[in-house]
Amino acid sequence: MLKIRLTSWGWWSVIFAALVCGAVTLTIDCVPLYGWFVHSHRLGAQVGWSAKQVIAYYLRLLGYLQIPGVQLSHTLPMTTKAVVHFHQVKVLMVTNNCLTCGLIPAAWFSWHRLGVRRERWLLLRPLAWTTLGLVMVVGWMCLDFNSFFITFHQVLFRNSDWLFNPRTAPVIKLLPESFFAASFGLVTGLVGIGIAVIWRSCRRELVDEEPEELK
Repeated sequence: MLKIRLTSWGWWSVIFAALVCGAVTLTIDCVPLYGWFVHSHRLGAQVGWSAKQVIAYYLRLLGYLQIPGVQLSHTLPMTTKAVVHFHQVKVLMVTNNCLTCGLIPAAWFSWHRLGVRRERWLLLRPLAWTTLGLVMVVGWMCLDFNSFFITFHQVLFRNSDWLFNPRTAPVIKLLPESFFAASFGLVTGLVGIGIAVIWRSCRRELVDEEPEELK
């Protein structure tokens, strides 16, 4: 039984990691989401730019954060701490993209292998615990996103460089907290959809495996 549990958690860890990394990648590249905030929150007015200029700057920023070798744009004033922070974010994003490329094939292999063995139902317990954890995280974000956001940065970054002064690093005016809240919401939403699809498939397999007289 212990071996089965360890095996099921091992398979699920690969699949869940692929879900999270993939969701993060899709969210980061969801430019329409940012475009909506640019227009609805009139972000350009914060720095004296048009909406088109703001989106163009954001695309350049995404290019820097995700493509090795691309230099950070200094169209807006940038403090040394801000530059250091963006470099740290770049390392995380490039790492995430690399993990996504590696984990998706691994997750597909895991899912296919379990399907061949008719053992996808073994994922139901890890799925249940993961769902509970996801619900708790979503609840925390809904009740106090500011606290969640601060804790998130304290876990990932061992310094305070992520605290920007709008006067010396006006780029923060183009990245409101509500945008980050929506981004985290999209990530958890995509992960939740993935979990729901996997749960349904696992349940269907379990039902199919039941003896006919118990159905």
